[in-house]
Amino acid sequence: MRRVRVHPLCGEFGVLQVSVLDAFAEHVDVAEIRALINEVLGTDVPGDGSFIGHGGDSFHAVLIVAQIEERWGVEVDFLDVLDSTPDTLTTAVNIARGARAQG
Repeated sequence: MRRVRVHPLCGEFGVLQVSVLDAFAEHVDVAEIRALINEVLGTDVPGDGSFIGHGGDSFHAVLIVAQIEERWGVEVDFLDVLDSTPDTLTTAVNIARGARAQG
């Protein structure tokens, strides 16, 4: 497994170059990440809602990191989860998946 640290403020695509084939690969949808965050926090977090602002803490972040690794086979840094929204975390997960696919 390749570990990728992507800060939510790095922009939608960061520095990862995505091949044409990767562009058509199955991506994690923001609704899936929102559902995971909502499940862990026990509250409805909008796509642009702050993880910490909706009650998230380091314990919840570690739970989310573990679920992301289990469900999608990639690891994101728990500090990135703390600083995230569902939208930015979805981007981070998809970048990590793209990096894993590239080797």
